[in-house]
Amino acid sequence: MSIKILQVFGSLHTGGAESRMMDVYRHIDRSKYSFDFVKLQPEEEFYEAEIKKLGGNILRVDSPRLCGFVEHVRQLRLCMRNGKYDAVHAHTLHHCGLVMLAAWMENIPVRITHSRSTSTKRKNLATKIFVMIGRILIKLFATKRLAISQDAGKFLFGQSSFEVLPNANETSKYQLTSPELAVIRRELNIPENAFVIGQIARFESMKNHEFTLNWFTHYLGKRPEAFLVLVGDGELRAEIERSSVKLGIADRVLFTGVRGDVPKIIHAFNVVFLPSLYEGLGGVVLEAQAAGIPAVISENVPESVDIGLGLVTRVSLSSPFEAWDEAVGKVITRPSYDEINNAFETRKLTLDYEVSSLEAIYSGKS
Repeated sequence: MSIKILQVFGSLHTGGAESRMMDVYRHIDRSKYSFDFVKLQPEEEFYEAEIKKLGGNILRVDSPRLCGFVEHVRQLRLCMRNGKYDAVHAHTLHHCGLVMLAAWMENIPVRITHSRSTSTKRKNLATKIFVMIGRILIKLFATKRLAISQDAGKFLFGQSSFEVLPNANETSKYQLTSPELAVIRRELNIPENAFVIGQIARFESMKNHEFTLNWFTHYLGKRPEAFLVLVGDGELRAEIERSSVKLGIADRVLFTGVRGDVPKIIHAFNVVFLPSLYEGLGGVVLEAQAAGIPAVISENVPESVDIGLGLVTRVSLSSPFEAWDEAVGKVITRPSYDEINNAFETRKLTLDYEVSSLEAIYSGKS
């Protein structure tokens, strides 16, 4: 009889948390561990078809902003009661407090809160109160506190103890052969001799796409052969597309939308760009390093994302554009795939390590 785990997300699009947990779901022994997923968004999203194919169920509950805290907890409890779960694993920041409360009320023995960010999008008073309540509920009712970085853990858990379990990567997916590499730019209609900067991120304010566009407009004055590729989707995409037109650079900016082949498309880039306002870890930087691609990131991305391969350069958002130019143009010796694999294994950033760690937690052994 398998151990049943309920995974709780705000959405099931291709965000970092969702993508990494899908990696876990694909590789965990599904005869021993079965996953169902709760989400707060009503529309069908990217990973739902695959979840169903792998044997998981999709459960929808109303957001507490729509139905209120009491009704939201009631809906969560009903999902948990009907599913008879052995563990609940929540990935929704301070909202996890409500999930932990519901799981405690339903006598679910393993209640996991996983912190994946270092800030919130909204800064109003209502959000601050919700954050405070969420932290209290997590402290009272979670049996396991996980974080993808020290910074993410301190943000959500404060002085409470927690365990760092970073987003892991299956490095072999990012390591392509020469024939595979040769066709990627052609598929994107990008000239082979172009210098390509890529940003892989949801179109949300914390990802700072406006900064990317403004810097890239400046950079084209120095490297007119450059292209910018923006991978992802989100609430600000249309606004960023309009900005690229206003800046007169739309012919040099490619919007790919959501892609299911990031391990492949990342090889079209000379540099991965991540000027975030805040990050829990910055998983795309790990993906870049797994592929052997340099990354230029803001000072707001946790230092722990750099695994020591010499591929990551940090620049302050307050620095002039010239500092970003220099970082992007920096000549870097690419490590071998053996060096990359060793670095991930040494830092316990492999998918095998994450899966075995979660199996122990779900089983109540850790």
